[in-house]
Amino acid sequence: MLVARARAGTPRNTSLTRRGQAPLVYERAFESAEDALGPLLEQLAALVIRLGITPRYVSNTITTACVRHAAKNSRLLNGRVNQSRVAVLTGLSRAEVRRELRQVARPKHGPNSRQHRAWRLINGWLSDPRFRTSSGEPRPIKLGEGKGNLGGAVRKFCGDVPAKAVLLELLKMQAVKLADDHIILSRRVAAQLSSKVFQARAVLRTTSETLDRLQKLEAGNLPVSRFATIRVSDDVERDVLLRQADQSLQLAIDAIREIGERPITYGKPRRRGRPRELYVSATAVAFNK
Repeated sequence: MLVARARAGTPRNTSLTRRGQAPLVYERAFESAEDALGPLLEQLAALVIRLGITPRYVSNTITTACVRHAAKNSRLLNGRVNQSRVAVLTGLSRAEVRRELRQVARPKHGPNSRQHRAWRLINGWLSDPRFRTSSGEPRPIKLGEGKGNLGGAVRKFCGDVPAKAVLLELLKMQAVKLADDHIILSRRVAAQLSSKVFQARAVLRTTSETLDRLQKLEAGNLPVSRFATIRVSDDVERDVLLRQADQSLQLAIDAIREIGERPITYGKPRRRGRPRELYVSATAVAFNK
């Protein structure tokens, strides 16, 4: 209340404001950072769920990445990592930092921690001899309880979730087909996942490059963003528009590159100084709403 009144120009108690203003400013700045990060994390959450990756795996991976980044900038003169500084930067205890640094060089995630439960069932279905034929193909699994049925498979590979919930997710993923009282694993399940991963890698690579450039921004150099959404009626129209968008974006990138190759002020040479870069990225993405 004191800060709000001071902004309006009313008299204030200076001693109280000086004690309370700094925490308020810091809190607002921190909340602003959280608000800015929130949409990115929401989109990341949607992506990892779509790819069948678990939140636990994402959390562990982010923790490891934060420790690795902090350690890179916390080297002592003898080359060793200043674990206390890493603990300060990451909010972890020094014991947790030591544990993370020991595990950076080797994988620490098993399949069960990486995959959500429906993918765990598919993985077990493909690898467990009890659910394969003599030729190695995944055999149909009968609905119901029992070790060789769906209920037993869910208990073995998925843990404490109802078999019906796993079945509904498998059907939604188009990973299985119902045939009387059996489910049959789709032959296209691996191809479907590969397609999703290929699309995600293209988007994430562009996002990663953009974030890397944004970290190098100087104060006051805010990025310029433009977005456009086009509704299409079918896949054919989508593919045609994607090709047209690709051609248009290439022309725009070429035009921007030509701008950078000529002097901004005609008749005057460019001033020599510290080299700078203007990074321009354009991405066209098609998705089902």
